[in-house]
Amino acid sequence: MRIFRCSLKLEPVMFNKYSLVPIRSDELSVRTPLPWSVYDSRDNLLLVKGFILESASQIETMAEQGYFRDYGRSSSRRRTGRSISGEEIRGDQVRESQRELVASMDQIKWLVGEALDLQLHDNADIRYNVRLIGFTRNKSVLVSAPIVDDKLAFVREGQTFVVRSFFGKRAYAFSASVIKCVHSPHSYLHLSYPSQVRLATVRKGARAEMRSIASVTLGAPERIGAATLVDMSIGGTSCVATHVLGEKGESGTVVFKINVAEQDHIMTLKAVLRSVTTSENKSEYRHGFEFFDMTVHERLVLSAFVNQILVEVND
Repeated sequence: MRIFRCSLKLEPVMFNKYSLVPIRSDELSVRTPLPWSVYDSRDNLLLVKGFILESASQIETMAEQGYFRDYGRSSSRRRTGRSISGEEIRGDQVRESQRELVASMDQIKWLVGEALDLQLHDNADIRYNVRLIGFTRNKSVLVSAPIVDDKLAFVREGQTFVVRSFFGKRAYAFSASVIKCVHSPHSYLHLSYPSQVRLATVRKGARAEMRSIASVTLGAPERIGAATLVDMSIGGTSCVATHVLGEKGESGTVVFKINVAEQDHIMTLKAVLRSVTTSENKSEYRHGFEFFDMTVHERLVLSAFVNQILVEVND
């Protein structure tokens, strides 16, 4: 069964009594003046109305970064921040907010087949990976039936889940209950349509300082070594060890424990060794790893951990 979505009117997100709407790439054109001003998630003015975009890559970057446009805002009451240049739009270095926002289901650029993580509301240990099939506005959200060990997982109608997703630089979450379990012609679930979706910007480059023991496995045949993680980001980690753990370009796994919202998580992440340098005291070696092939759940837990530390540091 294939479900198509038609174009729907976006409802505004409220910021400090004003309304902003997420920018869609199909609303912008190359070498055409912006029809409205552009703001970040902190309500700072980034681009003024009339700014001319020079390339299609700038348009895609603006949409991926999660910028917003005016929605019936009085020009005399704007909160003005610094403007950003076309060069900055091409990169991902524009600072973004860590605050959590709220949007409607229609505002999110959901993709058919997008991976979702279902966590049972009253039991955090029960999680399922499913795929988005589609949704009918104000009716239900359709997802694939969860599979565990090549078998359909037992899901009861009425059970409530926290649904999470990670797409681009945004993490999304909403609560939904199972309305109907369908098994013909294919197995899928009808989830209740959420009244709102919580979203937070995840900054891939932001690094959180930490001290934690890790086990690193690299190469073939596998070599296992101990290391101390010294910082963590959404995309990778740095650690120190008393000896060189491997050669640049080797892939393997990094295993470590983190605590998020008073709950311990054992993370086993695939990683590539990108750099090896001698530490300042020359008695240790600093290693830089890049994570890859993370699941939706792993990315959500890691992003929550990094932002949790950054918030604690800034408080």
